[in-house]
Amino acid sequence: MRTAIGFKTHAWDPFISRQLDRYRQQAGRADVYVILDETNRPLPDAAPQLAGPCVLRTTNTDLLALGLANAYGKGGLIWWNTDYPNYLLYQQQPDYDYYVFVEYDSCMTVPVESVVEAAATRGVDLVTLPTRQPLDSWYWTSFHEKAYARAEIRGSLNCISVFSRRAMELLLRRRREMTLDYNAGTLGFWPCNEVFVATEIQRAGMTMASLEDYGDASAYEWHPPHLEDDLDSLQGHDFLHPVLDRARYIQSVLKFEFDLSAYFVPNSPLRRTLARFRAREYVPHMPAAFRHQVTVKLRQALGNI
Repeated sequence: MRTAIGFKTHAWDPFISRQLDRYRQQAGRADVYVILDETNRPLPDAAPQLAGPCVLRTTNTDLLALGLANAYGKGGLIWWNTDYPNYLLYQQQPDYDYYVFVEYDSCMTVPVESVVEAAATRGVDLVTLPTRQPLDSWYWTSFHEKAYARAEIRGSLNCISVFSRRAMELLLRRRREMTLDYNAGTLGFWPCNEVFVATEIQRAGMTMASLEDYGDASAYEWHPPHLEDDLDSLQGHDFLHPVLDRARYIQSVLKFEFDLSAYFVPNSPLRRTLARFRAREYVPHMPAAFRHQVTVKLRQALGNI
């Protein structure tokens, strides 16, 4: 079973280097590729892990050249379309049986081969985590009714995901077909990856399975974050997301805190979370966090996505 692992990142530092090493330890016979998003800035050539043919450097321009739409709802092209870099690896290396794509802030503590072989045995084309929120109340459902019939919509968190070769072929073809519709003005909304991937696999009659069928995914969601320092105590969790170093962890906690004024309440959950850090680690991040919270609430008040 020929398997490629695509490790995706838009930055490079010692933490991301350690994350790549963790995936290489679980790779077995799979080939590991590093997919670097250099849209905003070039990433270092000198790092030993970023040398050789298994490193794919890309930008938004390169991805659009694959015939993909220059379209996104929020965040940015690759943030909205995290599947775009997948097609770059697939186009350059089309002969693998399975492709495993992982974000730099995720972790697997089980061998990649064991998951792929189990999926192949069952004839599964996509392994991902279906969204745990009911679709009727999921934030993204109503927006995507402009692109799909309500009954067709599926959602998934794709930070760790496994695709068969035929799934990759289908998804690239559908993105290209929808690009033509979008450019012609006949597609009302450009689907984000969390809807597009699972919905298109389901519409094509392909087989999708949950990460939870292959291990413990109780520590795998978009939030709350897990501190890299705690990985030893998180043994038993097979799939984790997001895993962050100290600075990123603090920034995430502050960014997604519903009410930052809780910081001024003694013994509040936010204060207890930050108590394990030195003040000089988190205080510099607080002004930006407050500004972000004000901006988010203004956008919500104005009804923007």
